[in-house]
Amino acid sequence: MIIVGINNTDRARDMTPTKPATAFGDMPWRGGVGGADKFLSFIADELLPTIDRNYRTRPYRVLVGHSLGGLFAVYALINRPEVFKGYVVISPSLWWDDQVLVKAAQPFFAAHKDLRADLYMSMADEGDAMLGGAWKLSAVLEESKLANVRWQFKRSPEEEHGTIPYISTYEGLQAIFAGYRIANPIALFEEGGLPAFERHYADVSKRLGYSVPVPARAYGDALSELSNRERFAEAEEIGKQMLEQDPKNTWALSALAQIAAKQKDDARAIGYSTQVLQLYPGSSQARATLVKYNVDVDKIVPTLELSPKAVTPYVGEYRFQDEVTKVSFEKDKLIAISSFGK
Repeated sequence: MIIVGINNTDRARDMTPTKPATAFGDMPWRGGVGGADKFLSFIADELLPTIDRNYRTRPYRVLVGHSLGGLFAVYALINRPEVFKGYVVISPSLWWDDQVLVKAAQPFFAAHKDLRADLYMSMADEGDAMLGGAWKLSAVLEESKLANVRWQFKRSPEEEHGTIPYISTYEGLQAIFAGYRIANPIALFEEGGLPAFERHYADVSKRLGYSVPVPARAYGDALSELSNRERFAEAEEIGKQMLEQDPKNTWALSALAQIAAKQKDDARAIGYSTQVLQLYPGSSQARATLVKYNVDVDKIVPTLELSPKAVTPYVGEYRFQDEVTKVSFEKDKLIAISSFGK
């Protein structure tokens, strides 16, 4: 995840969609308001293209806003819904200008039945107009019956306006990405085999708008459980699927080596372990397996001998932020000393 924070220069100006006739107590507004359109244009047309050019990004973006920022998030949803697909709307100031955005939401949703978005809205101990705006937006969402909009509204009366962002940001991301991972891989495998994994992430891909492959962790959890149950053929099937996805997956190769060893298939256990050691010479497990089978591991990974002349250029001090590591050459060994030890 790439997190982008934008410092406020004029919060009331940038986060509000309109300029009401009067402010609190029927006093005229002082200062700038009603600049949400310019601020959204800056984000959509300048900031995000810059991020996309310079970083590895995906088209699924989440906008998190609190208070007036929550008002702005709702403004972004109903004015340029293509920019963000997820919204965490925290104690939004939907009372603004006689609930102007709540009133605009109903015709917008009616005209965009194909809208695809994830929205989490929360409210702390606020009441009156603050709470009323959130309740009304919830009612509009409920009545609109948008098939591809997943939304949730949660009240947390134990929190106050200043503390609600902490818990709501966390819970909002949980709600938005609910269903991303397979909660119980072995249960899903029992239900539909490997095709069920592919269907799950096809649905995730459709919702997020880009291709999401089945994570190796999901396959691996099911493989481990099947191996523990001695259902070796099915476990092997998953291991081979993992290798089709990534031929250099040393975890899958190690798992297949263990399965072969449990079945007393020495040749395959040696073969898989050899591949692991070739890809990852530091694998103590693969090395131990091969030694057990009397395989000369030095022929697979030759021992590397370094002369003092080759390593002495690395002597000195290395600073990693506030941590200093001292490297010295002692008794034919390169020694590093840090707060973690020698």
